[in-house]
Amino acid sequence: MDDFNPSDRRKIQRFPQRNVFGSISYPRRRASISCLVRDLSRSGAKVWTLAVRIVPDVFRLTIDATGEFADCTVVWRTETEIGVVFDREAPL
Repeated sequence: MDDFNPSDRRKIQRFPQRNVFGSISYPRRRASISCLVRDLSRSGAKVWTLAVRIVPDVFRLTIDATGEFADCTVVWRTETEIGVVFDREAPL
């Protein structure tokens, strides 16, 4: 079954069914921040975390189950979610 929605204007295919645990890390910090990666595409993702306020504008997102990672830039924030674009097409 095709999940095409004509009202969805995104140019790049998303994989909204793929919700996976991940971690946010950045230079000069030994600790990481737990997150849930949602609405994943090859160019970005929506990331849910309770620590939105301390997440920097640029960070590394790692998928816990596979160890795959992508360097990200934040494009929007809410109280619990962050929209990110990957610095290059991600293998996630």
